[in-house]
Amino acid sequence: MNEPTEVTPEQIAAARLRIVLDRRAGRESAEIVRRIAALEPAQPTSTTPLLLPRRQNTEQDQVVTPSRLGVLRDPRDDESATGDEVVRPLVRHSGIPANLPVLLGQFADLVPPAGSSMQDSIREYVDALDGSHADILGLFVFQASGLPELITELIRVRPKQPLPVSMIIDTGLGGVPKAISIAESRPELLSLRIVEMPAPADVDTFWLDRVMEFIPDDVVSVVEARRGPGLLEAVRRVAEYGSRLKFRCGSLSDASYPGVDDVADFLTAISAAQASFKATGMNRAIRHIDPTTGEAHHGYLNLLVATARTLSGHDVREALNSTDGHALAREAATLSEQSQRTVRGVFASCSWTSFAEGVQDLTRLGLRAQPGPGHGAEFADGSAGA
Repeated sequence: MNEPTEVTPEQIAAARLRIVLDRRAGRESAEIVRRIAALEPAQPTSTTPLLLPRRQNTEQDQVVTPSRLGVLRDPRDDESATGDEVVRPLVRHSGIPANLPVLLGQFADLVPPAGSSMQDSIREYVDALDGSHADILGLFVFQASGLPELITELIRVRPKQPLPVSMIIDTGLGGVPKAISIAESRPELLSLRIVEMPAPADVDTFWLDRVMEFIPDDVVSVVEARRGPGLLEAVRRVAEYGSRLKFRCGSLSDASYPGVDDVADFLTAISAAQASFKATGMNRAIRHIDPTTGEAHHGYLNLLVATARTLSGHDVREALNSTDGHALAREAATLSEQSQRTVRGVFASCSWTSFAEGVQDLTRLGLRAQPGPGHGAEFADGSAGA
């Protein structure tokens, strides 16, 4: 059989997804599918469309071609991208490195850790807004059952501007209309940007129709599909409805830690479905072992680099497995601004339970400038943070 020719990146991604789905279903993929999946995507030309995800309510909903985007490249393919010039990128006054204005901008949503009070959580968020790393701060995440307490606390605090929020529906689908109505009735206190909800075991069209019926057009819907054999098919269904996916990379339960293969398969499915996602369960930038539990934790910088590699056709699992923070930082620093925009069109945001901890890792890796005296909190080791 002749090797397939003129295969687009979309067809390669779709073939790889089909192999994943076939493997999960316990069947063998067709030979032509395996041959296409084994191909490396060709460097795109100005007439070859790139596989890009939709991102609701932004300019990135439109089709992007290489003539507007530029090619996502792996720094290992560029002999000039070595040495100190990549290790120490130039840093702007705002704290964002000169070549990372999009990759980190409004990246970190703040979700209160278990056991914390609403008062302390809002104080941390407001302090971060006033700190030197406010430019990477995203939304304040809260559960719908805590909405009355949130409103009460905001009335007391009276923030300078409405708090941009993401609301997790923990009251069942039937409670969505009331929760949204209450949230949008206090525009002077909060601005509802996202509604997140867990999906049932079977993400069917009836459930998705109801979700879309409840969510206002100017609010992004985020659906957390359950991990398991049906996850990759759920990604496709959710993407067809224009919703964003939520991927849990860890929680208090050991069962909530997906393996590297699980994350890589998820990224393949996201790319093939032209979808976007947010991640949760990661505070640290780099993959590491928890010394207390012995559990391997994913890093958000690993996931950012892995997303870029998914789009450029390079080794995703290597990026997810890496514990070399400086190598990952150098690779991220080589992405052009447009490439960063493309990556963030896929990996929209990451929820942190500690803003200070997340920023500390970026600072140590050289991806954030050290704030001046008087800015932010002090870490246990004496270094400064947001």
